[in-house]
Amino acid sequence: MDTEKTFEVLDPHRKVRKNKETFVADRKAISISLGTEWGAIASAWLIEAERKLIASVKGIGSLTNGFVTGAVLHNTETGEISAPLLDSANRGYVQISHLSTMFRIFEVCAEIIDNHPVEIAERFEKAWLEYCRYFNGTAEDQVACFGTSFGNLQLRQGHSRLTAYAAKRLGDRKLARRAFDEFLLEGEDGASTRYGPETEWERKQVLQETLAPVDEASWISANIAAIQNIALLEDMIDQ
Repeated sequence: MDTEKTFEVLDPHRKVRKNKETFVADRKAISISLGTEWGAIASAWLIEAERKLIASVKGIGSLTNGFVTGAVLHNTETGEISAPLLDSANRGYVQISHLSTMFRIFEVCAEIIDNHPVEIAERFEKAWLEYCRYFNGTAEDQVACFGTSFGNLQLRQGHSRLTAYAAKRLGDRKLARRAFDEFLLEGEDGASTRYGPETEWERKQVLQETLAPVDEASWISANIAAIQNIALLEDMIDQ
């Protein structure tokens, strides 16, 4: 990641520089070409970032309870992930937050699984699918898999997309049906609205909260999983 520091001690233009006798490198303004020099730096960054990502992916896959562990130890130099201090022997710690998957991790995990070889992502995918399957699962199923229930969690409606993802990856139609049932729930476990064919999807012009006037159904929650559920499961359940 620090390969560009080489330019501070080795001038890439030393053979052709006219002022090479007096030249002093300025680390904040080093002249490089956008060809071989920037290309070398960029490739090094890509390789190192990939190394760290793979190390963390393997680390998550090695946790007894995978993503259900909640918090872990992270080596910022290598990217490696290991069990938390509370479970240094990696026996299986459980810590769940309803906000953990609300901000991009759903999409990030899908991309990691799609873009890495099975040898790298297999255990990671298993850990992620367990989280997706059991977050909205029954307390009995959670206890059977992790030794304890997750308690009363919010945003079950938003997490229906996790159930849908697991259903798609596992080819499980029963799980697919459960995903839509979770999405359509009403007034249960933090969900305040029912979504379905009978819902009034009327749009109104919004002026106060936007840079420019827009027409939208402003009552819709940011955590709605409708688009992802449909994309994942359109061919898995009866309409």
